[in-house]
Amino acid sequence: MIGILDKGKLTTRHAAASATGFAAVLGVDLNVTLCATSRSSIQRKRQALRKELGEKIKNEFFSTGPLTVHWDGKQLRDINEVRKVDRLTILGTGCGKEHLLAVAKFHTGRGVSRANAVCQTLKEWNIEERVKCMNFDTTLSNSEIHQGACVLIEEYLARELLHLACRHHVDEIVRNENFWEV
Repeated sequence: MIGILDKGKLTTRHAAASATGFAAVLGVDLNVTLCATSRSSIQRKRQALRKELGEKIKNEFFSTGPLTVHWDGKQLRDINEVRKVDRLTILGTGCGKEHLLAVAKFHTGRGVSRANAVCQTLKEWNIEERVKCMNFDTTLSNSEIHQGACVLIEEYLARELLHLACRHHVDEIVRNENFWEV
C-alpha cells in the first residue's frame, strides 16, 4: 500500500488520513490490530521502501557492459530556499539504457567539485570499473588540462577515458573568434 501512496503523490499527512479511512471502511479496529496509521509510521515505511527500491535499481540497472557517464551543471533554486545553488546532473548510459544517477549539489563551479561529485556517484553505484567514456560540456571547469573535471576523473579511475564534448557546446567553441586564431 505504501507504494500506491507514493505513486498517488500523497503527502504523509494525507496518507495517514487515507489509511485511517480505509481501515474504518473495512471495519478494522485500529485499537486491536497492529495496523500502523500514524504519520511517523507511514513515513518510516515509505523511507524503507524507497531505500529498498533504490538498492534494487542500483543492483539491476547496470549489470554488464561499458558505460558512458554524462554530466552538466546548472544553477537552480534550492528546494528549501529562494537562492540558487549549483547542481550537477549526472547520467549513466550503456547497453541501450540510460539512467539518472544523481543531481548533486556542489558549492563551487570548479573542476574539483564537479569531479568529486561524479566520482562519488560512480562509487555509490559501483560502476567505476565499467565507465569507458565521458560526455560533458566544454566549460573550463570540465576541460582545463590540469584541474578540469575530466582530468581529475581520469586520475581517480587511474585510466584514460574517451572524451565526448557536447556538440552544442562544440558549436559554441567553433563560433568563438579566438578558435580561428592559430
